[in-house]
Amino acid sequence: MQRFILIGLILCGVAVNACAQNSVFGKNKVQYKDFHWQYLQTDHFDIYFSQDGYNLAQFAANASEESYASIKKLLRYELITAFSFVVITHIMSSSRQML
Repeated sequence: MQRFILIGLILCGVAVNACAQNSVFGKNKVQYKDFHWQYLQTDHFDIYFSQDGYNLAQFAANASEESYASIKKLLRYELITAFSFVVITHIMSSSRQML
């Protein structure tokens, strides 16, 4: 009797796994293009950007350094290591290609 229960559980597990693999995914899958990443370093920040993002990264670098100076004084806290962040220059839409 226990053998039949064990075999039944194994078969149910296999059937569930097979059904899960046949599900259709991909409606919201990430679609990659070739990005050529670069980075800009300041005293306290590493700003990563792609292709046409240099001007925006330069703005982000200046703004973050200026903000860091005032926040450092206000909170009396200094960064030990450089803080990294990514500047996004293109926004994906579900109905359109890359802008």
